[in-house]
Amino acid sequence: MLVLVGLDGGLRPWLTRRWPSRVARIVRWMDFGVILVSSLVLPLTLGWTYNAFWWQLGYVLLFGETWMRLTEHSSH
Repeated sequence: MLVLVGLDGGLRPWLTRRWPSRVARIVRWMDFGVILVSSLVLPLTLGWTYNAFWWQLGYVLLFGETWMRLTEHSSH
């Protein structure tokens, strides 16, 4: 998780220099990827049980979808 957050923070300046107009869209998807990966942490610690599956699904839907909607205006 820390590696992904570090990559996200480290790639942002490089992406800004390389493709200034596309940065918002790229960063938006990178952050969504961090949310998806972090959603695996709790189920992996609990084991892949029925409850852990629903926890992961709820986490992705709540935080992932919310993040995508909140950042939607910045990618256009």
